[in-house]
Amino acid sequence: MFTRIACKLIAAVLCLLLLFSTAVLAEEPAAEVEIPDYSKVDMDLSRFSEIMVYGTLYDMAAGAERYAGKTVKLKGYIERVIGNAETPDTFYLVAYDETNCCSMKVRILTHETSKPLKTTIEMTVCGVFDVYTENGTNCCQLMNAMVM
Repeated sequence: MFTRIACKLIAAVLCLLLLFSTAVLAEEPAAEVEIPDYSKVDMDLSRFSEIMVYGTLYDMAAGAERYAGKTVKLKGYIERVIGNAETPDTFYLVAYDETNCCSMKVRILTHETSKPLKTTIEMTVCGVFDVYTENGTNCCQLMNAMVM
């Protein structure tokens, strides 16, 4: 009697192992993450003065169709907006006008292989320009951004 139960148990375990190994073998290997090549930049704003960056970003938000998909390089200080349980933290590069009364924020969506963004130092980032709408206003963002 014991032998019969042991044989059934061993058979069940072997079936489970066979099913598991078949499922594991059927999985496709993870695709390699392609790192964006930003050696060619369409717009290098990292060399502009802060007021020029502010003005250019304002124009880019207003005329998004002319700039969407362009590779843009920016330099500035990063601001972090802390999220909650439903939304992750959001990072922005902030550019001020000459009087520091107005600012343009560029949301930074980093590529998964990028170095992390830091809020205490000036950073240079490069990514693909896009515009999103928030509360009826066009807002700038860099997608697949990499810290340079």
